[in-house]
Parts: sequence; structure tokens; C-alpha cells
Amino acid sequence: MFKHILIPTDDSPASRRAIAHALRLAREQKARVTALWAGQPWEPNLYAYDVGVPRGFVSPRAHTLHIKQAAARHLAYVKKSAAAAPITKSI
Repeated sequence: MFKHILIPTDDSPASRRAIAHALRLAREQKARVTALWAGQPWEPNLYAYDVGVPRGFVSPRAHTLHIKQAAARHLAYVKKSAAAAPITKSI
């Protein structure tokens, strides 16, 4: 019997099908679910220490904001789907 199911997502059509299956399984097993989306880590731009900052440089703060926004966007579908299912959720 499953007690807690991890649902990774990339918001692709295949991922959405997997979400539906995972939520159905969670409902049948009376299990909790946790959704996961993993973003890219920030990497320093090695050329930022040159005379000028090159085009496309992203600060750690701006990168963090972008990742949080992307995570919210990617996880929104799982949240909406889990809300419609009578399961205990933890997203």
C-alpha cells in the first residue's frame, strides 16, 4: 500500500498523463502526493568580470525569481488536478 507518492513534472503531455495516473493511484490508496519540478541551478557568468557585463547575464536574485515563477507555472496543473481529486495533498 502506498502512503505517499512523489509526482515529478515538466508540464509535458506525457507528464500530464503520468499525473492523472498518479492521482488515481493516490485516490485508490488514500495516499498523499507531493509534486516536484526541478529547475536549473544558477551558474556564474565567467565573463561578468570583464570590462562590461555581457548580454544575457542573470544575477542570482533574478535567477531565483525566474525559477520560482517557472515552478509555480509548472506545478499549477498538478495543484489544480489534485484539488479536483479527493486526496490528501502536499504540494
